[in-house]
Amino acid sequence: KVFSAGRLNDMRGNTFERDMVKAYNVFFREKKIKGFAYRLKQYRYTSQLIDILVDSPYNEYYQAVECKSIKMTRGNRSINFHSYFSTGQIENEHRFIELTGRRGILAVELRHQPDSYIEKKGIRGGRKGWKEAYLVPFEYLWDVYLSGAKSLSVDDVRSFPNITREKSLYRL
Repeated sequence: KVFSAGRLNDMRGNTFERDMVKAYNVFFREKKIKGFAYRLKQYRYTSQLIDILVDSPYNEYYQAVECKSIKMTRGNRSINFHSYFSTGQIENEHRFIELTGRRGILAVELRHQPDSYIEKKGIRGGRKGWKEAYLVPFEYLWDVYLSGAKSLSVDDVRSFPNITREKSLYRL
């Protein structure tokens, strides 16, 4: 089957980013709120400013969203800034958020493998593993980063609002 350029662009990139755009737009449609979420086009060999922009006449929904999808392994208990963010990325995103007046959000997806420790304890089932996601205010990430910490703990991430998952779709 032949794809148009627009369709092909939709297929590239991070699945979590696409899932979050869909979650925002379904939320706006169902709640009858004026708002629209979209991903910025990515070009090879250039840095991307932010993953998702959310436009709305309502300040609480005027957002810039950075998405991180983390593969959880037995020893992985933190999101290391050096590993998961490029050099200068946090500073650039903070500057963008400040200049545009958007609310900054770090959306974190934790991907668990079927053989993970929790899986073995029988808490979750399934051959494909499971996912959980959270919305962390960018101000919190910025404060942790400025404190000199090298990472953001998974326990801290889990202290923020959870994004529910119904059938394979995230729901805000």
